[in-house]
Formats: sequence, C-alpha cells, structure tokens
Amino acid sequence: MRTPALLAAVLFLTSCASLLTSYSNAVAAAYDVDGPFLERVAAARAAAKAAPGDTPTALAFGRAVDEAVQVGALQRGKLTAADVDEATGALDAASDDRSQALAVKGNLLLSAGRSDEGVAALEASLAEKPNLWATPRLFPALVAHGKRDRVLEHCRAVRKAIRTDDERLALLGDCHAALGEVSWASKDDQQLLGAAQARADADAAAERAAWQEQRARERAELDASFSRSSNSGAPASSASGSSAPAAGGGGGPVSVQIRCTCSKTVPVFYGDKPKYGSGTRSSCSSNSVSSKSFGVGDMMWLIDESENGLGSVTVSSSTRTIEVGCTSISAR
Repeated sequence: MRTPALLAAVLFLTSCASLLTSYSNAVAAAYDVDGPFLERVAAARAAAKAAPGDTPTALAFGRAVDEAVQVGALQRGKLTAADVDEATGALDAASDDRSQALAVKGNLLLSAGRSDEGVAALEASLAEKPNLWATPRLFPALVAHGKRDRVLEHCRAVRKAIRTDDERLALLGDCHAALGEVSWASKDDQQLLGAAQARADADAAAERAAWQEQRARERAELDASFSRSSNSGAPASSASGSSAPAAGGGGGPVSVQIRCTCSKTVPVFYGDKPKYGSGTRSSCSSNSVSSKSFGVGDMMWLIDESENGLGSVTVSSSTRTIEVGCTSISAR
C-alpha cells in the first residue's frame, strides 16, 4: 500500500518529468531543431519514390530518417512510426549491396526503440557480408541483451574478412568498446590497438596541455587588463573586451572515428562554412575508416565538387563516430 508521502513523491517526480519534456519541446520549437532534418527526410523520400529499388537513394532515405529520429523528431511527434516503416521498406527494396542496406535499417530501428528488430537486421547484415557498418551499434545492443558470446563470434568472423590497418583498428575499437577487452584477438592485433591507443592518448594529452596553456595565457592577459584598469582608475569592466576567452570555447579535444560508407570518394570540409569560410577541404575515400581529433564545437561538412554544403555535423564531447555517405553525413 502506498503511503501519502510516497504518492506525493511519485506525483512530484512525474510533474518534474513532464516539465522537463515540455521545456525540451519548447526549446526544440524555438530553435527549429527538427526543421533541417525534416527537410532532408522530405528530399530523400522524394528521391527514393522517384527511383524505387535504387540502393543509394534508399540508403540516403534511411539515414535521413535515422538522423531525424536521433535528434528527437519521433519523440516530439514530427515523425511517426509510419515514416520509419516507409524508410525500412525502401531499404528492403534496395536492389544491391544488401549488407549496407540491412545495416542502415538496423541502425534506424535501434534509434526508433525497436531493439529486437534492429539487432535482427544488423545480424542479417553481417550474415550477408562481414562489414563495419553494422558493428558499432550492434555490439553494445547484443551486450545489453546478455549476448557477449555473439559479439565474440561476430568479432572473429569480421576480423577474418578485413585486411587494412584502419579496418582492423575500427573493428578492434568496436569490440573493445562492447566487451572491455580484446583477448580473443591475435598478438599482432592487440599490439596494433595498443599502439593506436597510446598515440591517441599522447595526442589528446598534448592537445589538452596546449588548450590549458592557452586558457592560462588568456586568463593572465585578462587579469593583467583588470590590474591596469584598476591602477589607472578606469572601471575594470571596460578592459575585459577581446582578451576574454571566446564564448563556447571551453571544449577539449575529442578523438572521432570517421567512416566513409559511400562507394566512391567524396569531398568533405573541416570548418564552420565551406566555400566562403575558413577551413580545410579534404576527401573521404570509398569505404574507408580513419581517426581524427576535433575540438568540441568543430564542424565537418559533406560537400559537392563546387564546395556547396550537402550536410554537416557539429562535434560534441560525446561524439565518437562520424559516418559520411554519398549524400548525407551523421554523427553519434
């Protein structure tokens, strides 16, 4: 039997949850969080309807819906289960590259909260062809279902099918993230992962030290400006101008894995604005995996040959993977 105090506590917590949900929805509406994602969904849907069975358009449609679901569009009612079903239907009808279509389908279903269906699709992807599209989200989902042995089976099977060091590192990273160890791997693979982790740790430490040194220098300049203002009798606030740290610049380095899933090399851009802004143009090689260090708030763009932006992601402290497709880019 619930006591009055317990009932009051339940009602209070329910009220807080409701207020948080309402606040989140209000913020999303005020800043039009869903708008750009829904526009991509609409464009990808139209392309998929115009070319039924075409694999690239089906993949783009599935990824566009997945991205929108991940930012909360389904939760806020901007998308429905019918939208998810339409995208998975387009992926089911893809005429070739079934392994990638099944991987995109599985990731979308996991994002939509349909865990069992998502795991089944991702395992079907690996059964179709060992690949690295399915592993990042399948392995944690299997562990959550108490199926560590299945993860080990997939790790060993996929390892037999890959050859390059970047692919080996991507797989070993996914397996280690899910299992917490790679004792199943060969000594050579373990040494490769250990060396990569040591380099990443050293790079992160160096970047963190440089960032902390910059912050200390800015703080010293700010303190000096206050001291000068105080000694001259001027208001301290008047000297705080440009020597203060930039707003939003409080993020340290983030190591991110970049997976290029397009069947051809595509151009990308690192920076705030391609074509007209400062930054670096680069490329994403066909079906490749690499690692890059970003700062929190850094942007990466998928661009066309004229350097027009086709899509972008902003790196947060929790970003671990950026996936670059032929027509879309997403982060998680």
